[in-house]
Amino acid sequence: MIMKIMEFEIYNENSWKYSIDYLLSKSSKYKDILKKSEYSI
Repeated sequence: MIMKIMEFEIYNENSWKYSIDYLLSKSSKYKDILKKSEYSI
């Protein structure tokens, strides 16, 4: 399991774009790491 915790104001729509962009940018890095580890299992 991989978990990324990020605090943001859910009721503040102005913070949504930043939060989503941040999480998407991190998800591609996790994807790369998992691809590499797939071959080492």
